[in-house]
Amino acid sequence: MPLGESMITVLRNNRLLAKRRKNKFEQQEEIHYSKDKKFKKFPKASPELLKKIRKKLRKERWILLEKTIIWFSVVAFMILLVLKTVFQ
Repeated sequence: MPLGESMITVLRNNRLLAKRRKNKFEQQEEIHYSKDKKFKKFPKASPELLKKIRKKLRKERWILLEKTIIWFSVVAFMILLVLKTVFQ
């Protein structure tokens, strides 16, 4: 399959997926924010559960930050090695 045909196929599939998602969300009930109506789509969460979720999110952020710093340091080291070999 040539590149042009595959790109057209991908675009067509993406458009169909977007339509399906739009229809899916249109079929769901709308959430009205009022005092007397309860939310149906959100699970009930206790304060302890929310604290656990916050801790997990913080931990994941730190892990992501550490990985990013490591990758940048590795890339910087590789660039320095290349520059060192070029200018010798």
